[in-house]
Amino acid sequence: MSRFIMSLLVAVCFTFPAFAIADDGGYTYEGLLAIGHGQYVSQNFEGAIAQYEKAKNAESGRPEAYYFIGCAMARQKRWDEAVTVLKSAATVAGESHPAMHARALFVVAVTLEQAGDLSKARFAWAAYKEYSVAHPSITGFAAVADQRVKANEALDRRKQEYQIVRDRIAAGAGTD
Repeated sequence: MSRFIMSLLVAVCFTFPAFAIADDGGYTYEGLLAIGHGQYVSQNFEGAIAQYEKAKNAESGRPEAYYFIGCAMARQKRWDEAVTVLKSAATVAGESHPAMHARALFVVAVTLEQAGDLSKARFAWAAYKEYSVAHPSITGFAAVADQRVKANEALDRRKQEYQIVRDRIAAGAGTD
């Protein structure tokens, strides 16, 4: 009977390695990420961040946990923290994980756009484009960077044009 249970346990661990128990009694890196993903999908971003932090602490040399922490912080509109952690993801990914490096740079640019900091977003898109062009083996979309910069510039122009209208309205409102 115990031999059967042991073989079943071994089979389960090899079938579902993401949930295998690590030597220290906790979940593996992949298992912690999976638990974090469940929290993220449930929109429990604090819970997701907690799990991703555990994964990061377990294996700080792997970029995925940093990336997911940044994404969860962005969903909470913690823009500055998200950008900082996403930049850390790119740094940790380095040249050993070029696809993750590019993905992190992409999300930095998107996060800055969402935060409304279009001037910093332009620089972030330029960094993403530069990295994508320099690493043709990844499936980056360097053209997206140019399109986003053009869209941001158009948005800036519209804001300036509408400001003129707002100023006229404000000036006219005081004459009654």
